[in-house]
Amino acid sequence: MRLSDLPKPSPDFTRLKNVLTGERPPDRLPLVDLLVDQALKEKVLGRPTVSDFTNDPEDGRKRIDDEIEFRHKLGYDYIDVCPFMYFGAAYQVSEQSDRSWISEATSTIRNRQDFERHFWPDPQALDYAQLEYAASVLPDGMMSIPRVGGLFENVVFLTGIEGLSYMLVDDPPLVDELFAKVGAIVLSAAENLLQAPRVGALFVGEDLGFQTGTMLSPNHLRKYVFPWHKKMVAAAHKRGVSYLLHSCGNIEGIMEDLIEDVGIDARHSFQDKILPVEEAVSRYSDRIAILGGVDMDLLTRGTEEEVRARVREIIETCAPSGRFALGTGNSVASYLNPDNYLAMLDEARRE
Repeated sequence: MRLSDLPKPSPDFTRLKNVLTGERPPDRLPLVDLLVDQALKEKVLGRPTVSDFTNDPEDGRKRIDDEIEFRHKLGYDYIDVCPFMYFGAAYQVSEQSDRSWISEATSTIRNRQDFERHFWPDPQALDYAQLEYAASVLPDGMMSIPRVGGLFENVVFLTGIEGLSYMLVDDPPLVDELFAKVGAIVLSAAENLLQAPRVGALFVGEDLGFQTGTMLSPNHLRKYVFPWHKKMVAAAHKRGVSYLLHSCGNIEGIMEDLIEDVGIDARHSFQDKILPVEEAVSRYSDRIAILGGVDMDLLTRGTEEEVRARVREIIETCAPSGRFALGTGNSVASYLNPDNYLAMLDEARRE
């Protein structure tokens, strides 16, 4: 199908707010996705767009224009705003594509000397003007949801998971200082993002799990990671907005911590082989909102008919809870089949 086949947009952030707070049922099913890869955005819009990874103010405004056009046309009630903050990790980049990853062999911080000479980002220097600009040009009914990378993710980007694992045994005081340093920077950035006008929620990307469990033990997460998330939750709630946690992988062993201790308002990122979104709604929607859930593999390799059938199944099971918003199981990745993605959105509007 084509972009022009979708219904005329009628954004109203209240419908998503109602899902996040549980105050009342939404007037229709809202959409939520963490981010949209540039390549997929360009395929759908049919034109070049600006990269998320920019510190140039003019490009930052153009990126907001791209985001508004994309999300407004496709039926979202908000845009994603994520001023680029680089912690200095050593990325490896594919020769065949723009994909990048962190190499365990070339981690940036391996010992105290690396930590002490590392150049840290200044959270006050981010391009917060993107949010001010967004507030001035957003269509009626739309809000911004600022996004920030989590502290565990940024620590692991610097150390590698192998390096951090050794460090937990060889130099626990360094681990304390590393999480304290990164946590303070991420918290400051989140607090600054929340000061902007027309902010509807805070989205934090923090991949804590893999296929069968959490990257660190629950006790390590309770010691190093959760206290900083509690502070960000408090900052969001002080601003009067919800705290949305994106976490890939199997995090069932820490869900009670995240709900009852940390105080998250919504969980995002689901994979059918780990926890189908219907099961998440059954377990948790009496306390938090459940966001996304259409499996990435299906959206990538399935047929349009298979996608529509699965989306219909999810909607019929999850939407009656009043605490569910539809979207991809992870993000609108560059490798998704654009036709399947548009079919998912179209099916959502047929509820």
